[in-house]
Amino acid sequence: MINALTECGEMTQKQLTEHLGVEQSSTAQLLSRLERDGFVTRRKDPDDGRSSFIRLTEKAADALPAISDIMDSGNDLAVEGFSRQEVEQVIALLKRMLANFEPHQ
Repeated sequence: MINALTECGEMTQKQLTEHLGVEQSSTAQLLSRLERDGFVTRRKDPDDGRSSFIRLTEKAADALPAISDIMDSGNDLAVEGFSRQEVEQVIALLKRMLANFEPHQ
């Protein structure tokens, strides 16, 4: 979610949910925690009072390098001992698995 907001900038919760390909309830729960912890803020959409725009805070921007390092370390650990070819095969298989969900969304 933080990566999506970093890449795309300010988004509505609906846009973020669609971008991530997850359930609305999952997005809402994570956004509530991120807002509580000071990583995102919401502002009302002036054209639609029912909708809010979500953006990263300065605290989130400051944390991005550490978050990236943690993600990289986790990814490295997950494929420890794999050859480059095996890593590429795993990625290809995961992409195929994700594609199976697209017709069902």
